[in-house]
Amino acid sequence: MAQDGQELGIQTSQRSQKICHLLYADDVLIFSHASKHLATKLRSIILKFCSWTGLKVNNAKSQILFSKSINRTEKVRVKRILNFKTAKELHYLGVQLLLRRSVRAYFQFLIDKVLQKLNSWSGKCLSLAGKFILPKTSLLSLPNFVSTHNVVPKKVLHEVYKCCINFIWNKRNGKKGMHYVAWSTLCKSRDKGGMNFHSAVDRAGPLKDRLTWRMIQKLDSLLSRVVTAKYGNNVWKSKCKSNTSVTWKVLNEGAKYLKPLLRWRVANGRSIDVVNDIWLLDKSFNE
Repeated sequence: MAQDGQELGIQTSQRSQKICHLLYADDVLIFSHASKHLATKLRSIILKFCSWTGLKVNNAKSQILFSKSINRTEKVRVKRILNFKTAKELHYLGVQLLLRRSVRAYFQFLIDKVLQKLNSWSGKCLSLAGKFILPKTSLLSLPNFVSTHNVVPKKVLHEVYKCCINFIWNKRNGKKGMHYVAWSTLCKSRDKGGMNFHSAVDRAGPLKDRLTWRMIQKLDSLLSRVVTAKYGNNVWKSKCKSNTSVTWKVLNEGAKYLKPLLRWRVANGRSIDVVNDIWLLDKSFNE
């Protein structure tokens, strides 16, 4: 996306390519530095696009998401030029696009959804079997989608688990009941005396391995090109810092659960690390 020979967009690192826009069905996400000059150019591009295609921008549904480093004066200028309302957070396809580190407040909606469902069930007279089925089929599946592409704090997942446990064992009058069976036992398969429950905490990591596998299989994808330009192409041995992006943390966590399932071929041997690579079973020579 360019205007008068000047390319718009942002870079995640000096070596990465510029990202100016992402297209999802009939939605468009546009990235740019916040300035009066670039906002004017961006508005010109949008107007030309509308005149060529016959489409119109819905200003009521369009939003601007500023980073924390943009001062108030610049925000007002950009907002006035584009005529879009500002937003502190942005949701897309059920995903919250974050600008800051993952904190519990961002994922409070998961706990709210669980409590909402529990309130709708509280007035019903349910047997113990019914109390087992409802959390298993409804409540414990809620964090799955979010955990696939976000680093959900364990405190939030533990809170979901506590809500399920209290719903199963507490009495109808709200008083605490005795927990006759441990949660770890309920998570076992039926042939081992459990109820086939799954732990949201234990599932959070393995759910991310599919995204990691997709990245290493499609090295020419936008995701792979952007993250490898910033963090390198070795997702197996990289270490995440506090300021590491959420995307790389997700890929790194997925790699931990994906690595034991993979085997590699020697090929030309140029990328082999004799000391740190796994040769026998699950141990390297260094270990």
